[in-house]
Amino acid sequence: MKRRSHIFLLLSISIAVIDGVFVFTNHLFSTEAFERNIEAEGRRINSSFDTLLSQTFANMLTMATLIANDREVQNIFLAGKKAVEIEGGGKGGPLATAARKELLDKVGPNWKEVQKEFQVRQLHFHLGPGSTSFLRVHRPDKFGDNMDDVRFTIVDTNAEHTSRSGFETGRVYSGLRGVVPVSAWDKQKGSPVHVGVLEVGTSFDIIFKILDNRTGHGGGVLLTREHIESAMWPDFIMRKFGDGLKVCDCVFEASSRKNMKNIVQQGLEKGINFRDIGASILKLEDTYYAISHFPLRDYIGTKNPERKNVGSVVFWRNADNEMAAFQKSQLFNVGYGILGFFLIEILLFLGFRVATRRLETEVADRTVEISSAKADLERQAAGLVELAEKEAALVEELKYESRVKDRFFSIISHDLKSPFTSLLGMTQMMSQMADSFSKEKLVEYSNNVNDSANKVFDLLQNLLEWSRLQMEGATFEPTINPLNELVDESFETLLPVALDKSIALENKIKKSSVYADPNMTQTVIRNLVANALKFTPSGGTIDVTASKDGGMVRLTVKDSGVGMTREHAEKVFSLDQKTSTKGTEGEPGTGLGLPLCKEMVEKNGGEIWVESNPGEGSRFHFTLPAGSNRE
Repeated sequence: MKRRSHIFLLLSISIAVIDGVFVFTNHLFSTEAFERNIEAEGRRINSSFDTLLSQTFANMLTMATLIANDREVQNIFLAGKKAVEIEGGGKGGPLATAARKELLDKVGPNWKEVQKEFQVRQLHFHLGPGSTSFLRVHRPDKFGDNMDDVRFTIVDTNAEHTSRSGFETGRVYSGLRGVVPVSAWDKQKGSPVHVGVLEVGTSFDIIFKILDNRTGHGGGVLLTREHIESAMWPDFIMRKFGDGLKVCDCVFEASSRKNMKNIVQQGLEKGINFRDIGASILKLEDTYYAISHFPLRDYIGTKNPERKNVGSVVFWRNADNEMAAFQKSQLFNVGYGILGFFLIEILLFLGFRVATRRLETEVADRTVEISSAKADLERQAAGLVELAEKEAALVEELKYESRVKDRFFSIISHDLKSPFTSLLGMTQMMSQMADSFSKEKLVEYSNNVNDSANKVFDLLQNLLEWSRLQMEGATFEPTINPLNELVDESFETLLPVALDKSIALENKIKKSSVYADPNMTQTVIRNLVANALKFTPSGGTIDVTASKDGGMVRLTVKDSGVGMTREHAEKVFSLDQKTSTKGTEGEPGTGLGLPLCKEMVEKNGGEIWVESNPGEGSRFHFTLPAGSNRE
């Protein structure tokens, strides 16, 4: 009784450990799935941002092109350029001032309407080469400054005379720029000349506003202080950004919601690196937020991979519902684990009680059976006629074994000797005449040696398996085995032969198991498939199926080979009769494989038989106890 209690306790502890591991593993998988969803959402919002960014750049270029194509604008800009050149460059003098005022009067009124309608904030005329400000329509009091070291979109457009777009920080603003070249007809030269470039710019605000309305994500841009201090005038930095956020040494360029600063500051305290690509869950006070972020590259950064990122783009949304659902699922996970443990404990306790009572009853029944068997044996000992019949049966068995022995020695003396003779002859010829053989001839002889060695190996393998079965006390360890895996392993072993003959092997077993010795079962399957390969012509098919037959599983190996007569089929499993024939390509056989299969199948409590007709292929069937009976 005490020993049973110890067993019960050990089983309970094992179940508790397994249950705990299951709950913990489920928690890990759920957490990983939750994080993958957040990351996938981050990739989607990143993609939407990129799409809107491309559309915004296209709009900027369109507006800039419309203004740059105005003949009057072109002529005024050309006059301004010539005035600056005459008056010593930079801001120029009175002539340049007059041209600048005329250009402002031309585009200024309409520009205000464009600002309201399309939410753009910059219209800027630049002279080349490089980038010298001629007129900031949005800040007409600021002009004449050179920006070659910060306005690379302008420098490149003046140099190449082609349109371009990108994010860039100027003296006054950081923003999205669309830049187009401006040309005009020079009456003095009688040909068009390049005057400069026209830039239309806007901020990220319009993109974040659209995404906020469509997806429910707040959005914003962080810029590094190092970046803005390298480009903007100091008074404009202080006026626009103030002190920024000292924790990350960054400033807030744009944001669709007011709580961005709190979210970024809390995220930095939690170890989030906003300058990398990432997604995570952040708790701010009593609210959970799903946050995604990725680096921001400016125009020159897209051309030079070694240039540092100038900031990052951040998106966030309320994730209270998802977090509540996740936490609820984890509570259910723990609850189900505890409930399952107690249910298993109850069933285990009841099972122990039932098993103990059955064992006691079984012992009593077996005692009665043993006593009855003893009486039967005593009565049978007196039956001399029955003893004589047993002796006669034994004599017949000895005769059969004698024939089997003769057949066994015949196989050894002939089938084992022949490939060795070929093998020895080939190797002797190769060793003595290798220098006179061509490479192709050596390869041919090597293949012949390999074939002979494989035939010897296959024969020895079957002889050893058969010999092991004849030994008393031979290992026999039945277990539950999935048939599809055993078939796959056999196919893998025989695949080179199948490929050589272009024969298709198909395992049609989905889910079926048997209770048998795995080594014997695999040997049977391998021999049957090898036999099918031998008698199936090139281009044929071999498939293996399984079906339930009462408490047994029937496995069938079907081929599209040459088939056999009924008389031949009745002898193929007998070791005392020679039934071996050559295969479709002259492959020799020993007649040992199928008798070996028969002994192994019967050893495992099954039966084996064949159905075949000449020219119609063969179907070898064998049965084994179903694994489901033991589960």
